[in-house]
Amino acid sequence: MKKITYIIIILLAVLSVHGQVESVDQYILSPDCTTGPVSGTDTIIHVTVSPPNIVLMDSDGDGIPDDVEGTGDIDGDGIPNYLDLDSDGDGVPDGQDLCYYAPGDPPMGCPGSIIDRNVFWLHGYQGNELSFQLVGDDVESRFKANTRRPDYNASQQTLASSAANVETDINDVINGQINTEQNFIIAHSMGGLVARTLGQMTEPTTGTPLYNGFITFGTPHQGAFAANTLVDNPQAIDNALTNACQKLGIGPFKEGINNSGALGSLAIMFGFGGGVLNTACEAGVDIGFPAVLSFAEQGVEAELTTTAAASIADMPTDHKAIFYGIEDGHDDGSMTPRFLGALTNSPSSFPLYGADASDALGIAQVASQLDFYVSKMNFWYDIHDILCGGALFGLCWSSAEPIADAYKKGVDWFPTLDPTWQELIGATQTTIVQNGCDYYYEDWYNGQCTDYVGYDSDCDPDFVYDCEFPRYQTIVSQYDSDGFILAESAMNGPGMNYDAQFMDGSNHMQMKNDSQMEEAIKKIFEEGIGKEFFKTDER
Repeated sequence: MKKITYIIIILLAVLSVHGQVESVDQYILSPDCTTGPVSGTDTIIHVTVSPPNIVLMDSDGDGIPDDVEGTGDIDGDGIPNYLDLDSDGDGVPDGQDLCYYAPGDPPMGCPGSIIDRNVFWLHGYQGNELSFQLVGDDVESRFKANTRRPDYNASQQTLASSAANVETDINDVINGQINTEQNFIIAHSMGGLVARTLGQMTEPTTGTPLYNGFITFGTPHQGAFAANTLVDNPQAIDNALTNACQKLGIGPFKEGINNSGALGSLAIMFGFGGGVLNTACEAGVDIGFPAVLSFAEQGVEAELTTTAAASIADMPTDHKAIFYGIEDGHDDGSMTPRFLGALTNSPSSFPLYGADASDALGIAQVASQLDFYVSKMNFWYDIHDILCGGALFGLCWSSAEPIADAYKKGVDWFPTLDPTWQELIGATQTTIVQNGCDYYYEDWYNGQCTDYVGYDSDCDPDFVYDCEFPRYQTIVSQYDSDGFILAESAMNGPGMNYDAQFMDGSNHMQMKNDSQMEEAIKKIFEEGIGKEFFKTDER
């Protein structure tokens, strides 16, 4: 409707100019009578004609020409607009009303949909325009802010193509609006890198920013270690899949059943590498890996590595803030199940700000699958004991024993789930360094190194020796993460000029709609994160 109004104004302005051009004819001198040839010397007079000073009619004296206001009656009070001092009837005189053609509110007289700030919510990797629907709608209902959710889901091959789609959506929203510099972007995960790639958009004629604030949630500003794994060490993901397939698949295969429950769920996590999902289970049975593509490869991963992401330009808005989460359970093995719960149960499927419940669902989901393998293992061992109950010294083989042994491999695999995932995303990083040398004398009779001499940290001993062996130390470093992105990466956005905001217990997916997001909304819209720009009036 607003676009139609703008078109009408433009047409009225064109008609006004047309009327002005026609009125110039009255100033052109015309002869009073027809003349014939004149004898004598003609005198040539050069007359300089200045353009006329055309005064447009403004019958009601409100500063808006009659031709622009027109003869219509917007408020239906029987007074044509060109004679009406309040054409839209909203109580704001036309002379002060920035939107005299549409009923609005004091002091500017514009409808709320025009004067309210726009908040552009950018979803993350593999998200869509519904990712922030619950939170965005809540903000719009309580604060004078319009929720806009640009979608670039169909173009995630590159950050540039994603940014181009976002630019188109923002231009469609901003067209003709005022006070655009109060708008801002809230981005989750990869959406923050898309925004940094986009940069700051401006109105082409005035140079006014179309948004001047930028907030990220869980954005890998310094890159995603998981992308490093995918790009630089895809074999690690392939090995994790193969190992899970062998350990979890062999029991059901030997028994002749299909257990896609555990494998299908776990493949969602291990499958962020995309192509490796085609890895066939060596157990020889299809158990669901190829069908699960929630974190499948899109092609943009090379731009998310720690080297590539960190080189993306700083967002040139005046106001920049970040929120980062640290998921619980880094030390007790529950971090990965918690993240799995949010990955397999969409945060938007919970009530508003209720996605915390995904933690318990994920833990229960993994516990249920472990219980399945333990129960199967015990059942087949019991069958074996029954079949071999009378055997002397346990010297008995039964067809139940290899099935039980196969399920035991699955039981033994579960404790490896969390450390494997933490290694893939970089939350645990293992390095091996040489920290000295051990020295031995050589036995001249048999050519072997015997008789330990000692250890030297610099590998430069003062004593005489014959054999030298390097000594190595394994160093395991633990880094906080939200279950997918390291906190160090998410909290270090370039150029950020607001204090980093910590979301305690929020994982990467869950943070879009959990209790910590509720607190974040309060910090942003009510408190301004300690400053004035993000503060927004309530409706």
